[in-house]
Amino acid sequence: MASHPLLEKSELSALEPYLDRVGKVFAAFREQDSGCVSYGVRLEDGERWFVKAAVTEAGRRSLDRGWAFHQAVRHPAIVPQLHRITVGDRCAVVMPWHEGEVLYARRNRSSPDSAIARFRALPVTRGLHAFEQVLSAHLAVEDAGQVASTSTTVRCCTTSPGTRCA
Repeated sequence: MASHPLLEKSELSALEPYLDRVGKVFAAFREQDSGCVSYGVRLEDGERWFVKAAVTEAGRRSLDRGWAFHQAVRHPAIVPQLHRITVGDRCAVVMPWHEGEVLYARRNRSSPDSAIARFRALPVTRGLHAFEQVLSAHLAVEDAGQVASTSTTVRCCTTSPGTRCA
């Protein structure tokens, strides 16, 4: 059985040249404020993967926190980090690629073709199902002793710490 070029690689001297050798980089997200650069990579077998690499010390710390979070929290609505690769004195994480858009992107949010406009036009039952999935993911985060990001929190409550909000 052939080895997986992303899930079985433990160390690289440079990431982007390696990604170009093992597949095709079909998306690159370079302008991030996280200190990371991310890539969408299509391997020769057609599988698509998301690879996020730290390019600054702040990015490395962010990926370290993310790795610990993903080890503690598992939920079908949370894309898992499956593997970690050392790249020089930094690291990269490997995740399955999932199609999607930022629901509430800063640009184009008033456009009728925006992701949020299309979401709002869905039948109520589909919107409720999406909300239930997000809430369920947040509860999984809470159950793992973690705190969901305020930028993505769907529910809000004022109960005492440790009390589940319904």
